[in-house]
Amino acid sequence: MPVTRRFLIAPSLARLIRRSLGSSCLAEAHMGTGPESHVYVHIAADAAHLVLSTPEGDAWSPLATAQAEALAEAAPGRVVYDRTEVVLEGASMRIDSFTVPGPLDVAEAVFADEAASAAFAPPAWLGPEITHEKNCDTRSIALHSLAIAAEIPISDTIVEAVLDLIDQQELRALLGRARATPAEPQPAAEPEIPVDAVAA
Repeated sequence: MPVTRRFLIAPSLARLIRRSLGSSCLAEAHMGTGPESHVYVHIAADAAHLVLSTPEGDAWSPLATAQAEALAEAAPGRVVYDRTEVVLEGASMRIDSFTVPGPLDVAEAVFADEAASAAFAPPAWLGPEITHEKNCDTRSIALHSLAIAAEIPISDTIVEAVLDLIDQQELRALLGRARATPAEPQPAAEPEIPVDAVAA
């Protein structure tokens, strides 16, 4: 079962990654919650969904954009953020830069299982881990308009590590596009004409 860990990231580093690798603007409107489940609307540029989140996982149901916007207007909590996705050794990572309800930058690492999570050594450019901090998940940020303040030191070494990350992601994307691009068709070879036939 996938395991998620969450970290703060310095705003300047999140901005550098976002500007270099691009991002998608997403919104979530969180509604009522139960002891083990909650419901929210997820809105992207090209699709909207109603999501039922439980300990066993999330169930996504497509919504028309108008329906999603109407539900979002009535929801008690809302977040808007820009997301950049990167791939690390042993994990996929989503870097979310929140703009609503307030500025906050969070990196969320997703692992295949507990063993992969335990083996993960956070890179130097990640800030404090907030996985087990109370009310630091997206739902709580939306429903309680929470802001998390933390001093995250930045050094030349950390900036260099982020630049290396950007280079690796750009190379990965370039190689992915190269594999996805079909080879140019080669023109068929002209049939050889026997010399004897020409002489005849």
